[in-house]
Amino acid sequence: EQRDSVACYFVIYKRPVLCTKMTLFNKGIASYASSRGACLSVVRPLLYSITLPRGIDQQRQRRSFVSLPSLPTEVQSDLNAAVKLVRRYDPSGYLPGTMLPNDRAKLGYFTARAFWVETGLRSTKLLGTSAVTPQERLQWWRSQILSLYDNNDIREHPTLRLLQYYNSHQEKALSLSLMTNILDSRDIDFNVKQYSTVQDLIQHSQQSCGSLLKLVMESADVYQNPPATEAADLMGVCHGITNALRSSIPIASQTGKIIIPADLCIKYGVRSPRFLLSALGQGDEKCKEALDYAVRDLSTVAREHLTRARCLREDIILKKGGQDAMAVLLPGVASETFLNRLEKAHYSLTNLDLRNQNFLEKSLCTTRMISAWLLKRY
Repeated sequence: EQRDSVACYFVIYKRPVLCTKMTLFNKGIASYASSRGACLSVVRPLLYSITLPRGIDQQRQRRSFVSLPSLPTEVQSDLNAAVKLVRRYDPSGYLPGTMLPNDRAKLGYFTARAFWVETGLRSTKLLGTSAVTPQERLQWWRSQILSLYDNNDIREHPTLRLLQYYNSHQEKALSLSLMTNILDSRDIDFNVKQYSTVQDLIQHSQQSCGSLLKLVMESADVYQNPPATEAADLMGVCHGITNALRSSIPIASQTGKIIIPADLCIKYGVRSPRFLLSALGQGDEKCKEALDYAVRDLSTVAREHLTRARCLREDIILKKGGQDAMAVLLPGVASETFLNRLEKAHYSLTNLDLRNQNFLEKSLCTTRMISAWLLKRY
């Protein structure tokens, strides 16, 4: 594939910063902006309104740039809290939210995404509750969500207030069934130490990440578009498996949960105790090699689902809301970027280069997302 270089300025935090000449490898954006001037005219206005996913510890100290003028001050404050939460714990999920077509979609996106992040946190204490363990936190969320859909009492938690505002100011509230799916999947996360089969992991990813993407579809007003719904399920599987692989080492060290399903462990001879030793960098080479083979198989499953989701693009665009669905599915670009890095690391989850992203790698992911957004792809 021909590689075209485009030297451009990135505008960060509404201040122009001259980056080292960055190579934009995607030939699509090169053809879209064939000269430096054309590139600046397209990329600069876009980046005035977004923040690149870099320096997460610095980002969370800055104010949100997802400012919606139509919101009351207190609701904007809750939105800022949701955006900062997503930027901190799910940085690859931040940028797609800024590319959605309208304020309603952005508000719904960060509401759903913040809910998804909050319910997955294991240690942060909730506001207005004594819940400490993950199970107690999850039960608190379940009771609050069910209560929220039953009455309009004012909530103490910013994410709940944001959800309450969104539901009360839109013709159609975010689906309670999809939120319940996410809570059910979190319950499995906290209680299952290892999935029995790859299919179990696929179903769990579809239930968790697929439900999240369908919530965002609702906020973007993408209804009655069966190919988009199918793509959300497929992309959810890719997104879920990728997230599981990305976080597998810290999760294994903290909780003992094994992300590799039992059938793959049996196939390649990865025994549970030895896997934990390998995950912590203390295992033997034979076990590490077996683990790499199992990770490769999971990576292949994620790529297959991503490819199937992309094959639906033409059918999605032809139906109502198809153009808006493209931005909803952008997290697939971030998933693919990680899978490419994992392949480059020879599927070794203990590779330090895989876990430590530098600014250039984050910028490359951002560039690919912008390119996909411009070309209405995912």
